[in-house]
Amino acid sequence: AAAASADDELWVRVASPCRICTTIMEASTGDATEIVEPSGSIAEAEWSSLLSALAAELGGAAGSSGGVAALGVMGTAPPGCPQDAYAQILRQVAGPRTKVLVDSMADVRRTLQTAAECVGRDGSAEGSIEGGVMLKLNAREIMTLVGREVSGSDSQVAADPAAVAAACAELAASAASSGRTIDYICYTDGP
Repeated sequence: AAAASADDELWVRVASPCRICTTIMEASTGDATEIVEPSGSIAEAEWSSLLSALAAELGGAAGSSGGVAALGVMGTAPPGCPQDAYAQILRQVAGPRTKVLVDSMADVRRTLQTAAECVGRDGSAEGSIEGGVMLKLNAREIMTLVGREVSGSDSQVAADPAAVAAACAELAASAASSGRTIDYICYTDGP
């Protein structure tokens, strides 16, 4: 057996097997089909183990040192994780100096709110210019957040850039009116 390295400290092994995601591309059209297996469930004890590992390795980071330098929350948390899984992780390790990247629709509004609070982008006096919040989604996800849809296949129909830019401005204004700031909104035009 290989010796555990310092990088292994934040890994929490779970009983469920990893899922496999496969993308099939049609070379002549660029059309893509993704086959994504469902994730196995995470037990409550496994989730608690992850939070404990974060606390043990990075505990106090949010308060004493200003938080971890950067944190990305991406994709969908597996079944069994609490709805506010990303918010819980942010509260554990993010602080005023943390640069937070959110690339997930999973409870995105609460995740963005928590990120803004952790890095001081919620109107509090503790905020600094060191940390920040970046939202990165695809064009369809941005449009969905503001209640608009784009019709057609992701890989065949590009979203109208002006409409997506207007949706990004609407999201930024909505966050600001709630006392939060999203420093950057980036989008891709695809899945």
